[in-house]
Amino acid sequence: MNRKKFLVQLLSCTLCGYAQTEQPIAGECEQLYDVLSTDDDYDSDYCEENYEYLSELSANPININRATREQLSLLPFLSEQQIMGIEYYLYKYGCIKSMSELTLMESMDYPTALMLRHFIYIGEPPNNEDNSLKSLLSKAKGEVVMYGKIPCYERAGDKDGYLGSKYKHWIRLNITLADKVQLGIVGAQDSGEPFFANSNKLGYDYYSFYMVLKNIGRLETLALGRYKLSFGMGLITNTAFTLGKVAMIQNLGRQQNSIRAYSSRSAGKYFQGAAATIRLNGSLKTSCFCSYRKLDATLNSDSTAATLLYTGYHRTETEMDKKGNTSAIAVGGNITMERGDFTIAFTALCTHLSRELKPKTSSAYRKYYAAGTDFLNASLSYCWLHYPFAINGETALNKSGNVSTINTLSLTLSQYMSLMAMYRLYSYRYTSLYSNSFSEGSGTQNESGIYIGIRWVPNRKFNMSFYADYAHFPYLRYQVSSPSDAFDTMLQGEYKSGLFTIKARYRIHFKQKDYTSSDGTTTLTDRFEHKMRLACECTKGDWTIQTQVDGSYIDIRYPDSSGEESTTHGIMVGESVSWKHTMRGGRKIDICLSGKYFNSEDYNSRLYGYERSLLYTYGSSSYYGEGIRYSLMGKWSISANCILSVKVGVTDYFDRSTIGSYLQLIEASSQTDVEMQLRVKL
Repeated sequence: MNRKKFLVQLLSCTLCGYAQTEQPIAGECEQLYDVLSTDDDYDSDYCEENYEYLSELSANPININRATREQLSLLPFLSEQQIMGIEYYLYKYGCIKSMSELTLMESMDYPTALMLRHFIYIGEPPNNEDNSLKSLLSKAKGEVVMYGKIPCYERAGDKDGYLGSKYKHWIRLNITLADKVQLGIVGAQDSGEPFFANSNKLGYDYYSFYMVLKNIGRLETLALGRYKLSFGMGLITNTAFTLGKVAMIQNLGRQQNSIRAYSSRSAGKYFQGAAATIRLNGSLKTSCFCSYRKLDATLNSDSTAATLLYTGYHRTETEMDKKGNTSAIAVGGNITMERGDFTIAFTALCTHLSRELKPKTSSAYRKYYAAGTDFLNASLSYCWLHYPFAINGETALNKSGNVSTINTLSLTLSQYMSLMAMYRLYSYRYTSLYSNSFSEGSGTQNESGIYIGIRWVPNRKFNMSFYADYAHFPYLRYQVSSPSDAFDTMLQGEYKSGLFTIKARYRIHFKQKDYTSSDGTTTLTDRFEHKMRLACECTKGDWTIQTQVDGSYIDIRYPDSSGEESTTHGIMVGESVSWKHTMRGGRKIDICLSGKYFNSEDYNSRLYGYERSLLYTYGSSSYYGEGIRYSLMGKWSISANCILSVKVGVTDYFDRSTIGSYLQLIEASSQTDVEMQLRVKL
């Protein structure tokens, strides 16, 4: 660290006093998720949940001067070394008085420091904290968010098939008392679901209640209602924030150990009941949890469950019949011991289903899917952190003794460069209902591979990331009837100079799938996916203009004996203009106009386009065929505590006269949606 630079900065901070005028930047993480994810992440079931999680963290920032290790670990883009660097800085200097001090930490690169500013604020240090009930109540914050989506078209199911109206709406209430208490309730209704009708006699199809208490004596966390869990590297349970290969370079493969509220509108993998983490002494803590929840399932003819469903859709009689027809009881715990640089933890989870899970094994690839009524998993995870090194890993067993393991080694050379390597080995016989870890395929089963990532930040103007990942699948997969391989590599960079920011990304993804020749012989085809992106952004005053070009090229190479090769391609060009202005009295207005033209030959060469959207809703979709997409979004501060947002989005296709199929069929080549949101701060 440059000592002269530090002394000058420290002196200037001392003269200014605590930077309490620096307010947290809330609700501005729309592009962060786009930066941390790839196209595969957009297809993930966790996409909407991940974005909601980032939005919630941004709306409820952390006081960096009182941040605990557990709070910092909730930020998914921080590495173990960076968390340790923040802790050491606070220990050595007592507090942080300016956001600019973040870049003085040896492990903190400039782009990560900019990200961090969206999720923290400069507050009082611990020795000045008043923890009385009166003080906590004076710091109480709350918000009510109401959302509605109006489709200006009718689908086939709206006329005949869906049980409810075509309108989508939800409401969310969240209250926090400093960083000690969080509670709230969410009610949500998807388009086509009945409201105060059919089986939804209480109104919304989906409700979620949660309450979390933190840092009360030895009690680190207590969660009641619906909550999410993450322990180790996710081989047993990880229902928390999950991102893929780009984010892995950012956080260097660190572990996540957390219990947090489940405030999402998704009916995904959450727990319902109670969970707690208790600090037994300076080096030992334990967590325990119990859960009972209803699940949707597709049933076999003998009333066993063929598949557990997490879509949350209950629009038709068939979908409504599946609602809550199975229940799950989950009980487990974790005990963690921390000794100096070394941490070791043991986790166990026992799950019982009210119906026997019996996948249809007529398709051979399902032979080793999770089956039965009782499931038991146990794991041992470890972390050795000695700057600049960090080693993380977890090894897990199911009740049949089948093993899965994942291990990472990361090295932070300086603020300018970090490296990491990861090895995973997931047995094709290993099963866990709540696991979610790093993988090329779907889940922690039937895969082995190695991943290498590099992040280089030579200065404040330029940064670059690279990863390469090889995976082998020893058993059959969907549409793959023999052992297969995959390879994925990506290079991306960002350059900032004055008013301009230029971003570029190139990705090659190799996969294998079945090919059946005319004589009935089945062999594997090699499929190469090339994805490219180039974006330029200019910001001056209240105005921001961005131009982005995306391209895709798919090359499918059939076996040599067939002599066939298939190629498809796609291109998308987009432009967005936004204007943010603060009016007299502090009221703000934010307007964004965006449009894009897309042209892809088929679904394989589809392209993904991001656009600004409303709070807690993620505006990314896939586009294929030929057409245009344009939208206009406006956000207006009616008062200091009331914000109204409206968005109108239109998609016009040039190559078709209908959109969608079956109950989603729209008898038109264009669709228009109007979204409205009212946010009231309590």
